[in-house]
Amino acid sequence: VDRGIDRLGLHVGARVQVEALPDRGTRLVLRAPGEGLRELARADTELGRPAFSDDGARVAYAQSGAGITVRALAGGAPERWTDVPGDRGPRWLSDGRLAFTRTAGGAPAVGAIAGAGQGPARLGRGWLLEDRDGAQL
Repeated sequence: VDRGIDRLGLHVGARVQVEALPDRGTRLVLRAPGEGLRELARADTELGRPAFSDDGARVAYAQSGAGITVRALAGGAPERWTDVPGDRGPRWLSDGRLAFTRTAGGAPAVGAIAGAGQGPARLGRGWLLEDRDGAQL
């Protein structure tokens, strides 16, 4: 469950989705009835499922072969939080860190990172999972 999307102030029927582009690549878009389309990210490779921070201010997404990127929805340049090609499945933790699964170098491991340019802390082995209400890993 991604509670951050609820804080975006979107109208009923709004959705965020990853779309394949006709030429190549993908884009992450926000579609809201009566407001049109807002492109959040575009890449020549595959973009993963987005995760919104609990305050609805930031979105994180994995990009195939490039790691995890975070973008402020109010604008500004995207920040690369990780640059390991096997990083995927970002999920915001209640303390503002970003948890993710790292698949590079063997068995998958769960890590958490507090910001761009900071090293991740290893939380455990295996795939990142969350409970139904998103409160725990």
